[in-house]
Formats: sequence, C-alpha cells, structure tokens
Amino acid sequence: LSRYLRARPSANWRGVARNADVAIILGFGYELTSTGQMQPGVANQALLEWTLVHTTARTVLVQEGVWVAACPVEATTCDVGERALRRIHPHDPTHYVNTLATAVMAMDFMVQLGVKTAVLVAHDQQIARAAADFERARQKKPAWRDLRFIIPDLPAMPYVSRSVHLQTRNAGFWRLTELFIARPRDSLTQIPKLQSGT
Repeated sequence: LSRYLRARPSANWRGVARNADVAIILGFGYELTSTGQMQPGVANQALLEWTLVHTTARTVLVQEGVWVAACPVEATTCDVGERALRRIHPHDPTHYVNTLATAVMAMDFMVQLGVKTAVLVAHDQQIARAAADFERARQKKPAWRDLRFIIPDLPAMPYVSRSVHLQTRNAGFWRLTELFIARPRDSLTQIPKLQSGT
C-alpha cells in the first residue's frame, strides 16, 4: 500500500531539480504548543531539509507549517541562506486549504514570479495525489499550461504524532484518509477559482 501511494518520479528528476526555478513544498500537519504557538512538526522539517539539499531553487513556495520550520511565524519575509521562502497563501487555522486549492494558488504565484518550472515536494504518501491535482489544475488556465512540475523520488517521510490534523498523525490514519476521502474528493471537486476571479 505504501508503494501504491507513492508517485512515479519524473525522468532525470535529479538533474532537472538542480536547475529548477522554484520549489513548492506542501505542508504535512503541524503542532501547537501549550500556549497555542505553531510548531512545524517532524514532517515539515524533513520536507524543508530535503528540498534545501536536493534542489537549488532560489525561491521556495511553502505552506505555513513549513514556513515555521525556518522562519518566525510573524515574519513577512524570510531567507534561508540564499533561498527566499515565500508563503503560498496566508494561514487561517479556521480554514483548511486542501491540495487542489493550494495547487491553484501556487501556479498563480509562479505566473506572478515569471517562472515555468518547479520541483513539487510533498510527503511521499501524498505526492502522487498532489502531482495529479497540479496536473489537472494546470489545464484550467492558458497562463498555467506552460508550467512544468518535477516529481522527485522522495524518501519515506515521518508522521506527526501530535499534529492538529488527525490524518497526519500516523500511517494508518493517513492511508484511510488518502484512499477514501482525499482522492475521491479531489477527483470530484471542481478546480477552485482564485478570489480575484481568475
């Protein structure tokens, strides 16, 4: 089952990833301290570390759980060495942003940046659906159709035992959610529109 949920890597992904304009990291759970402060959790830390080692992208688009693995939550800009981290979307703890909606916002961000190629990074048990969502959304707008997403061969990523998102706490919860909720939902959901109406 673990192998089934993994994505097929792009051809020559290592070489292409070394020259990609951008990396996109999808968050995988996060934790809260006793005072309500966000902590990244081990999965988001691992996803960011993998990206910094295996890509040379100068711009890394991230969700909030990944942001706090390297940056203060209150910061509006953040660099890790020569890499600029940018939030894909604002974080609202009362509103869950799913993978399909994140794909739409990330692609619009790529158009704003004037870049065409991105390495897509997500938990190894999420990336197959993420790749399918990005590919499906890419067909929605003419401005997105030239975008290219590199799917890497990711190692096994950890789960987040105290995650605020129950489905990311262990492999059993995740697989049930992925197979019986997330995949059917994403395949049946219309591509979201951006708030600007694009």
